Amino acid sequence: MTDPEDTLRDLLADAVRNLARRQRLTAVETGRSGIRRWEVVRDEAGVLRGRALPDVSLDDLDEAAADLDDLAVLVATAPDDRRAAHAFARLKSAYPDALSISAPEAGLADALRRAVADDPLTEAYELVTGSRGSGGRYLLSSRPLFPAGARRGDTVEFGIRCLTGSAVFAVVARAPGRERPRLVSVESARLAPGTYPVKAELRRPGVVRFRGLPEPLSKVDRSWNALVGTLPDRFPADPHLVCAIEVSGSDFRVAARLHRLTAVIKAAAEVTTGLRTTIVPYGAHSFGLDASEQPLAALAVRDSADEALSAVSRLHAQGPLEPGYPSAARLECALHEALARLEPAGETNTALLTIGGRPAHPARVDRTGILPCPYHRDWADLLSRFPGHALVAVRDANADRAELIWHRLGRDLLTDLDSMDVLDVLAALDLGTADLRPSFPLVERV
Repeated sequence: MTDPEDTLRDLLADAVRNLARRQRLTAVETGRSGIRRWEVVRDEAGVLRGRALPDVSLDDLDEAAADLDDLAVLVATAPDDRRAAHAFARLKSAYPDALSISAPEAGLADALRRAVADDPLTEAYELVTGSRGSGGRYLLSSRPLFPAGARRGDTVEFGIRCLTGSAVFAVVARAPGRERPRLVSVESARLAPGTYPVKAELRRPGVVRFRGLPEPLSKVDRSWNALVGTLPDRFPADPHLVCAIEVSGSDFRVAARLHRLTAVIKAAAEVTTGLRTTIVPYGAHSFGLDASEQPLAALAVRDSADEALSAVSRLHAQGPLEPGYPSAARLECALHEALARLEPAGETNTALLTIGGRPAHPARVDRTGILPCPYHRDWADLLSRFPGHALVAVRDANADRAELIWHRLGRDLLTDLDSMDVLDVLAALDLGTADLRPSFPLVERV
């Protein structure tokens, strides 16, 4: 025997499924306590909207019928009650085209809510995303979320990449034949730049929930035009960490420098998205009539953190270079090499980390008594042309007694090797994206 509640649920599901846009369905329940009414409308977006109408008494059939039209569902939940059965019969006689059913003790309100919630999407839902255009322009695109026909509880998992400090999750609906998508919802969250796994769940038509984010999403009250007007014109530059490290000296000292460099790169990779690295190892100049030296060679040039860590491991394996000239090292040449490895147009999100012990050679003879650079490179001029926003230096000896160059290299932080704090170095390097304007996330594979 068919369960009346199942029959009622199927009847309501068919009724709301066939409801056209801007069409109204009125559901009426005649019960022992009176006549209860609900109205369901499919709006222009194809989403069902329901509301309760005022209850009326069993004797006031004229008021009960005032809001009825040809699209109505009549449900008798107390057919054994004389007054309720009489009201149901009168309404059914007045509206013979209405869908009617006797469902004793069934809950019309709950069944109607389920029917509305289980209504499939009539349009495909998409997530608005950012994409990189030519010349680094920030363009809008989209990622499919749920196709037309998807139902409550459907989920999809994907990864996003957040570029700035505020990520906007805008869901739009796209229908065949409609030129522009329709905005469904807009939410945002303050997220640190980085990648995040996301699960999108269709709670019901018009409501999508995004799970897996470290911060909850909140509704955005601004208009779509105002929101789009705040988007960045161009993609923020991926952070570039340039590391100049002295690899000559004692085994212990060189190993300690490389160990500190490894710690900084690992920490930076954990909190920074799109980190690029360039490592410039340097040693001592060779002086004398028969002296010859190899040109400096940068490692992991604008490469990933993983490649940089591999390069540091290779430096560990090769061991330290000969100390050579004791009073200075090829630091000025390392700066020259670092500048040569930057983008020709300059980079705005670049930081320089220098780890070493000895000062640079001067460009010419001066009162320091240090032999000048064989290539006459001026470290002060090179440093002034470095386009980076942060300069951090880690020196072997007591940083308070460092030579002038180390104070210049450590403009934002100067510390010594033995007491270096990785978090302090990371904060001074400031490799995160400073732009906090909202942006739509990029979609990544997970």
